[in-house]
Amino acid sequence: MKFLINTVPQSENLDESLYPPRKRKASDGPLVNDPRTIEMRRIKEKYSLRAVDLVEELKFQGVEISQASIQSYLQGNIEGSRHKQNPIDKLLLEFKKLDKRLQKIYGTFAAMSMQEIIDRWYKQLGIVSGSKVRKLSSILGLDYSTVFLWYQENRKPRTINILVQCQFAVDKATVKTKRSILPLTGIAR
Repeated sequence: MKFLINTVPQSENLDESLYPPRKRKASDGPLVNDPRTIEMRRIKEKYSLRAVDLVEELKFQGVEISQASIQSYLQGNIEGSRHKQNPIDKLLLEFKKLDKRLQKIYGTFAAMSMQEIIDRWYKQLGIVSGSKVRKLSSILGLDYSTVFLWYQENRKPRTINILVQCQFAVDKATVKTKRSILPLTGIAR
């Protein structure tokens, strides 16, 4: 499937119902509050995905779409389509497939607040006193102020992949201290 901005004539062999709007604007469009547009933005925010991340994730699913097209759809700029079926329905379907796939991978991180995630890391690492943030930031290989702000502002990193890398560092440090528990079995390592 291809989603491209219609700035040049499109190839005849593409599924024409998937074409994006004819014109792209930099502001909110008429369907910015449409439930389908809102649902796509919710999925994007749930996994802290940027437009470029969405392009890559959708490409993995076999959907080709440009970053500019993604942004147009998320802004509700989908009017002007020259086709009977609105392409937002097909893109929403792809977003729902993406949500289902990412839920399996990032489900824990998507469901928890950043404070809950960091508290879980403290517990997993056995950090109970002292400068907890400094100890954790050292293990994660991050600046102290970064981890401090994540916790204080309850704000997740720019992309969820950073959390995955942090969890890997925590798991690695936990194995070294032999305090970890296998997540599904409850068996100590």
